[in-house]
Amino acid sequence: RGQRITGFLLNLLALVLTATITLNIININYSKYLYSFPNYSAATKKWSPFNTTNPHMKTWCPEAECLNSPLCLPCKRRHLFIISTARSGSTTLLRMFNDLPNVRISGENHNTFGFVSQIESNLKDHQPQLLKHPIDKTDGPFRHNTIPKGSLACISQDLHYIMNPPPLEVQNDPHFTDNLKSKYDPNAILGFKTVRLHMFKKPRAAARFLMTHFPCSRFIINVQQNITHQYQSYQRTFTGSLKKRGNSTVNATNVSVDNSTAAYNGPTKAGLKDIRDFHVALSRALGKSSAKIIRFDHWKDNVNVLNEVLDWLGYENCQYDAITHENENGYGVDNTTIIDLGKDCHYPFLDE
Repeated sequence: RGQRITGFLLNLLALVLTATITLNIININYSKYLYSFPNYSAATKKWSPFNTTNPHMKTWCPEAECLNSPLCLPCKRRHLFIISTARSGSTTLLRMFNDLPNVRISGENHNTFGFVSQIESNLKDHQPQLLKHPIDKTDGPFRHNTIPKGSLACISQDLHYIMNPPPLEVQNDPHFTDNLKSKYDPNAILGFKTVRLHMFKKPRAAARFLMTHFPCSRFIINVQQNITHQYQSYQRTFTGSLKKRGNSTVNATNVSVDNSTAAYNGPTKAGLKDIRDFHVALSRALGKSSAKIIRFDHWKDNVNVLNEVLDWLGYENCQYDAITHENENGYGVDNTTIIDLGKDCHYPFLDE
């Protein structure tokens, strides 16, 4: 009888151990399921806080991968970026697209988001890789709870909002609290323009950062076909400060400079071609639904090229009637050209 009891207890223990191991495996697989197919719970087939719901699937960003979690909704905010080579009308584009309703695009930021991208690299490239744990790590020197995939996007987007805030008169409002902030411009389409994205070096790396940290975005990519014209513009006006790096000299945009004359310290023609090629490759990597490439040589005297961009963005009853000329003859401001987009110009899906 004692042997039967002992056998029963051993069998019961084995059953408990088997069940424990099975539950642990289920838990791990369930966690992986949430990250791989996060729209619904594997167990209940109901909505899960870890999901890929895209609030702008039919309009602004139909192909965005939205890795939603309780910590971050990376596709909630729409963005519009102007990515350009220098001395190619990027400041003119900045002014003109800022005239669109509910759009707020800031200017240069000294490649700040190139440095932001290093946060994710730092977490990924060191062992243990802190972004790859599907379950909480509850012990050891690197213990931490699970960092949801896609949640680092909100670091980039919050920083961008801080760098591209509402006007000072709005900030001075004594009622401008966090709650009112969201009410002031919850549907605003935010962005920045940059002539320094090529400092990523690799177009695919730049595209991957933009698509994961700003997944619901459109990108206007501006290049100049006539490198000689661009080079001459640099020769006339470029005065970027020089820095020494080893035996090479670079300017503020991190491009090798031509020191053949004391008066000129801008990039070489070869350097400008490399930058143009970077932007063309970036446009391909981002895809046609997210990126539209335009050429300064085509639009500088033809406003219809920019009106085609408005159609691509989905704006209705909007037409530019003129082109401003910012930074003409150096860094001057165009105070004479007045842009009229039309009184009925609007984005029809602003409240979605």
